[in-house]
Amino acid sequence: MAPKTLAQLQRKDLLHTKGYINGQWVDAISGETFDVLNPGSLESLATLPDMGADNAHRAIQAAHAAFQSFKKTSARQRARWLRKWSDLCLQNLDDLALIVSLENGKTLAEARGEVTYAASFLEWFAGEAERAHSETVPASNLNQRIMTIKQPLGVAALLAPWNFPIAMITRKAGAALAAGCTTVWKPAGETP
Repeated sequence: MAPKTLAQLQRKDLLHTKGYINGQWVDAISGETFDVLNPGSLESLATLPDMGADNAHRAIQAAHAAFQSFKKTSARQRARWLRKWSDLCLQNLDDLALIVSLENGKTLAEARGEVTYAASFLEWFAGEAERAHSETVPASNLNQRIMTIKQPLGVAALLAPWNFPIAMITRKAGAALAAGCTTVWKPAGETP
């Protein structure tokens, strides 16, 4: 069997070699880069921008600005977007699994399982977005009423581990986006 390579991707546009900030693919402000290595062969898979603190601040500012309108998005619309993301993960299962396998060292079967697992989080949180509602709680004083309100809080910082790079980011992003929060992601350097 021939070794797996990124050249086998059906959709090359799924692999990006820049950071994503404010709707644009960008290089590191510092200009620094690093190589993502295949742990099995130690071959370089791609060279990516080494996004430092300056880029992080820029991403946080952009996410905060986007939050001002995103928090007003209906729960139903957020659920639609999460379901669409889940569908796209499953439609591109083989390519996403190949990327995970090459950068993480998992077998293709394990990587397919992780991508399917990742999509399931998005589907779950799509449902949770539509089920989030306030509650009225009985108070000890009959002249008072206690109410809970579920509302977006702001920008969520998401850190992903190297061992489940796609599943843990969808688990965290799904929850944040379902709640109406914007996000800034920090993937593990080994599996960006």
